[in-house]
Amino acid sequence: MMWGGLQVVEAVWRRIAPGLLEYMDAADSLPLMAPRPMLILNGETDGRCWIEGLEEPLRNATQAYKLCGVEDRIKLQGESAARKTASTREAFCAKQGFREVLMDRLAAKDEQTQGQFYRSEQQLLVSWPGSETQQVHIDNLEGHGLTLIVPLVDVRADMGPTQLLPGTYHIHKSGGLLRALAEWWNVGAIAPTLTAGDALIYDARMWHQGLGNQSEVSRPVLVFRYDEVAHIPPGQGFGTSSAIMYGGSFLLFLRHLIVTDLPPQKL
Repeated sequence: MMWGGLQVVEAVWRRIAPGLLEYMDAADSLPLMAPRPMLILNGETDGRCWIEGLEEPLRNATQAYKLCGVEDRIKLQGESAARKTASTREAFCAKQGFREVLMDRLAAKDEQTQGQFYRSEQQLLVSWPGSETQQVHIDNLEGHGLTLIVPLVDVRADMGPTQLLPGTYHIHKSGGLLRALAEWWNVGAIAPTLTAGDALIYDARMWHQGLGNQSEVSRPVLVFRYDEVAHIPPGQGFGTSSAIMYGGSFLLFLRHLIVTDLPPQKL
């Protein structure tokens, strides 16, 4: 890497995702994958992503897998030849590696995992300045999943916090429509502002959306999703997701006609 490259990379990441390097760089985030199977692919002489940069993250992650008693579920595979694009052989090996390390182990559900929860998703979500409001959606229609959002910076109202529609998770229960509408009408939509390190936790069946970022700074958050082993997300098809999208927009639009403290919604 040319002189000054490290400083440039650091400056870029601090602008793209403030707080990521301090709180959730690879050395901190990879251990959170345990005990799920994880295969890491990296070129041994890659000039952009040095394999030496994996030493600390791999050491921390391996320790976490040891503590869970599943050290065999983590693997680092390095390619000796440095190529800007993967060869057909490398692509095939990667595909076979994922099939062997991930798919086969995930398919082998023993009695200890039946009926239990697992971390189904872990991601860094960044809302850029000018980002538009998401469509109303849910994370998983089936089971009793939970979504946990941890902001890496303080989230103000103009930065596009997550807007929740309380009570809407009742809609997906038998006979829960009237209860859902009553609770929703009494409470309305909420979009809590958060302090860095807070945790926003909600039912995976809750209707919600990320609001548009009208500020001049990005909004990076960590998203963790937990679902039952028997109910793999998203648990819905195109028809259901479309109904939720239009239904949520209609509820917000209808309530805005009566309650003036809500931002207008487009149908």
